[in-house]
Amino acid sequence: MGVRRCAVRARANGWHYCHNESEARALDVLEIFAAVTGASLSAAIYSYANSRMARRNVEDSVLRLTMAVESVASKMEELHLDFKSQSREVFGRLNQMEQRLAKLEAKF
Repeated sequence: MGVRRCAVRARANGWHYCHNESEARALDVLEIFAAVTGASLSAAIYSYANSRMARRNVEDSVLRLTMAVESVASKMEELHLDFKSQSREVFGRLNQMEQRLAKLEAKF
């Protein structure tokens, strides 16, 4: 069994030399495990970041909709008050006209 060169580049001094096949397989398995772990960790972090951003977007949307509903409600309240005051004015004038008409009818 000769010395086999493995593609493990994590060492600071360059290439690592394996002395037997089992050591080479173990390093291959370790390299695959490290790659899978790194990919899984990257996917988890990416997923977490996206979920936070989506949650923030939902919260912003709910806040905007709430503010819009409150704005519409306040505008409707103002409109209701305007209608109320106009109705008082119109019915007050109508009452005055009825009283004047009743006085005129009484004269004739």
